[in-house]
Amino acid sequence: MKEQIRYDVKMGILHEWWKYLFVGMLILLVCAMEAGQEAECVKQKFFTEPSFGNYLIKWMRGIQPIQYTNRERQMAMPFEWMALQMSYLILIAKYTATDLEQNGYKLFIRIGKKSIWWYGKCVWVFLSTLLYYGLFYGILSCFAIATGSLQLEPTSEIWVGGIGSLTNANGIIQIFLMPVLVSTVIGLGQIFLELVVSPMIAIIVSCGYLLASLYWCNPLLLGNYSMIERNRAFIGEKGVSSIIGVTLCVAAMMTICFLGNKYIKKMER
Repeated sequence: MKEQIRYDVKMGILHEWWKYLFVGMLILLVCAMEAGQEAECVKQKFFTEPSFGNYLIKWMRGIQPIQYTNRERQMAMPFEWMALQMSYLILIAKYTATDLEQNGYKLFIRIGKKSIWWYGKCVWVFLSTLLYYGLFYGILSCFAIATGSLQLEPTSEIWVGGIGSLTNANGIIQIFLMPVLVSTVIGLGQIFLELVVSPMIAIIVSCGYLLASLYWCNPLLLGNYSMIERNRAFIGEKGVSSIIGVTLCVAAMMTICFLGNKYIKKMER
């Protein structure tokens, strides 16, 4: 298993460095746009300088549950949240299917068990998710230091819009735990679908699932748990619970790992 994990780190992360560069540049570009907006607001004395917490809220607030108005849905697309999610999908796309197609036979002979290959990919998804969010938090930290402060608590009203404290337990869980858990589940689901159908269909399904989370505040749509404005601790009873979110994410991870293992064992060789 250790050999397989080392292989996936080398081939799926180190050799895919250009993907991290690409998504890092996307995040950097969006942050630069935000910093320009913030600088103009501060110059006009509309707001004071933002903190790390302000940037986190900007990226992770999402949108509140959508209400029906004259049978029509009113929604402003949360650009930063979508950029964060879609960049992650791009990051993990194709590696699993490509590795199976190009090296699967040789790897199965070498490691002896198909299960080890699959579980190695599951560990790779988790490590890739941690690295992705580490890159994300690092870029936001740099912009926060350059334009304001590194405080987790918002120090300005810019982008906050009534969001409460981020320094309590609920805030920490929502900002640092839920996005990682949700993305890990989405990533595992995507690599499983790559094996069952194709990488293109897998990423389309993943995108559709996340978009559905914007339209419906349903506990089974896990994207809801990565949005601040869908969390019960911030918006009240109409939101979703972090405890339920953690439970569902862990259950989904275990289920996908199990199903993937069953599927890979049954693949004809």
